[in-house]
Amino acid sequence: AKEAIKNVTAIIKKYFGDGSSFGIKIQYTWENENRPLGTAGGIGLARSKLTCPFAVTCGDALRTLNVDKILDLHRQKGALATLALHKPKNEKITSFVKFNKNLRINRFVERPTQEQLAMAGEVYMNSSFYVFESGVFNYIPKAQRVDFGYDIWPKVLENRERVFAYPTNDRVIDVGTPEKLEEAQQWRV
Repeated sequence: AKEAIKNVTAIIKKYFGDGSSFGIKIQYTWENENRPLGTAGGIGLARSKLTCPFAVTCGDALRTLNVDKILDLHRQKGALATLALHKPKNEKITSFVKFNKNLRINRFVERPTQEQLAMAGEVYMNSSFYVFESGVFNYIPKAQRVDFGYDIWPKVLENRERVFAYPTNDRVIDVGTPEKLEEAQQWRV
């Protein structure tokens, strides 16, 4: 698997380069493959390179998403973080997020139990696309393994930070397994 990741990294860098051919500027950071930093820890490596707002996404998911609209909502709400969410469609619920009528998130549960799901009612799932302001780095310790679902979201919510939902009916497909990748190849946007 490490060799596959190295190959993907090289392909991405070769295709996008410095971003100039796309009208953007790209700078890369690399995590030590022998010491993974988790879903949030790797973002900490880029703290000196990021201007606000900035977006983070997981590479093992395909989704439809209007990025301009989530950015608009993020700015409008004066958010520290805005999470894209989707309604589960015949998929295993791996997280759930609850929010109020103003879209302010008040609960995030990673890997919920059946009991938690039964009590939750209607839920939205994390789509693994986030918009952040630099204040999020106050929650990401340097060079430590940290995860958004288990470490970051519970802390920012406990501290009553301005974290908002961007709920959608968009489709999200996890492509983290060969079976899911094959399913995604049948998907037409």
